[in-house]
Amino acid sequence: MNLSLSSKKQASGSCRPVSILSGTPSKSTPKKVLSHLNTPTSAQKTHGDRFIPSRVGTNLDYSAHKLTFPSRPGTLSSPSESEKRKVVFDKLLSLEGCTSETRVLRFRSAEAENTPTKYQYWSSYGTPKDLSAKKQGRRIPKSADKVLDAPDLQNDFYLNILDWSVKNQIAIALSSCVYLLNVDSGEITSFCDFESSSSVLVTSLQWDPSGKTLAIGTSNAQVQIWDVPTGKLLRTLETHETRVSSLSWEPHSTLLSTGSQSGSIHHHDIRDPQPVATHELNAHGLEVCGLRWSPTGRLLASGGNDNIVNVWDPFSTATGWRAPSHTFTQHTAAVKALAWCPWQHNILATGGGTADQHIRAWNVFTGGVEASVDTGSQVSGLLWSSAYHELLSTHGQPDNMVAIWSYPALGKVGRMLGHEDRILHSAMGPDGQTVATASADETLRFWKCFVADARSKPKKECEEDTSHLEYSLQRYIR
Repeated sequence: MNLSLSSKKQASGSCRPVSILSGTPSKSTPKKVLSHLNTPTSAQKTHGDRFIPSRVGTNLDYSAHKLTFPSRPGTLSSPSESEKRKVVFDKLLSLEGCTSETRVLRFRSAEAENTPTKYQYWSSYGTPKDLSAKKQGRRIPKSADKVLDAPDLQNDFYLNILDWSVKNQIAIALSSCVYLLNVDSGEITSFCDFESSSSVLVTSLQWDPSGKTLAIGTSNAQVQIWDVPTGKLLRTLETHETRVSSLSWEPHSTLLSTGSQSGSIHHHDIRDPQPVATHELNAHGLEVCGLRWSPTGRLLASGGNDNIVNVWDPFSTATGWRAPSHTFTQHTAAVKALAWCPWQHNILATGGGTADQHIRAWNVFTGGVEASVDTGSQVSGLLWSSAYHELLSTHGQPDNMVAIWSYPALGKVGRMLGHEDRILHSAMGPDGQTVATASADETLRFWKCFVADARSKPKKECEEDTSHLEYSLQRYIR
């Protein structure tokens, strides 16, 4: 089997987008919204026995302005405001062919002058377009920055086969093979292949916090630990009985948590010479398709095909690993998308599958819902942006989109389209600016949706929570 990631090339008759083309707006002739009325000729004028004033030559716009904004007694203005108002009025008068001595209402006929639009008086202090540009938010891309082929990507919602390391390397599983993409150099290598084993597929993978060790779960219930720089298989864990579809490293230790199709979660200390599970959790009735340690290492969140989200607190004297500290049952479909807020460590975002389509933000201290939104599509992934304090979500049917939400309001900031089938996996780069998405259309796309704006100051982060250091030491003190 010869599998590889390759840059997409244009094919005749292909509907798959392979290049980013900027559309050129058509140059259509603008419609005349306001036009001058025809002035009656002298032949059409009639005179009767009554004097009826003709206002054809009257400047009605200027007259309305003077009537609407007269000089009000007792109104105080700063010298700068008064000076600015005078300049604006003088400009308006000159554009309309008037002077300060012009009569507002006059009883004579005159042809209306063909003068520039009255809104040009804004030119002294910036046009309305310039003012709106200052309020304009950041740019959200309309299409992917780069598209790569990903042939034989498994169309299985419950797997987790895409991850991005702190070393700027992407690991992706295509069928039975794991590929590594060096984002800096663009080099793509085939790392390991299970093709020699009959019907063995890669069902999950995740980098450790250092970016040097890669954990790989397989369909034959194995978890393999690889040292990537040397390409050496460190050990194989065989504690599950069904496929391993989710993995998560504790961020401040060597503890690896694994979730299986049977609903069980196992913890492994990879420093232990004995490849056994230190703890086994059985709180899900169906496959554990989402598993995520919090940034502090204090809490573990798990989501399952049983529509349940569990939050585990191993340091709680009341529950420990014996039972979840919180169980959330509001979702009505499988919960694969889990994401801990990096600046509010008590906030967990979760997303439901096709029958649910909701994103919910939970306060894991109180057990309540802080915010929720109906996205209208299957939620397959969630990622937080620390720079913008926003939440990114990836979706399956029917929209197959990437969406960005404000927080805590969860109002939609924008969306990005391009995938032709449901998005199954997503990962964010170590710089926090680029997001990679893998879809059932067998493409890997890169979106630069959180590019840093040099003109704006980054939002101030909360003080670093160092409590995890204490708990990590407690865990391994004998």
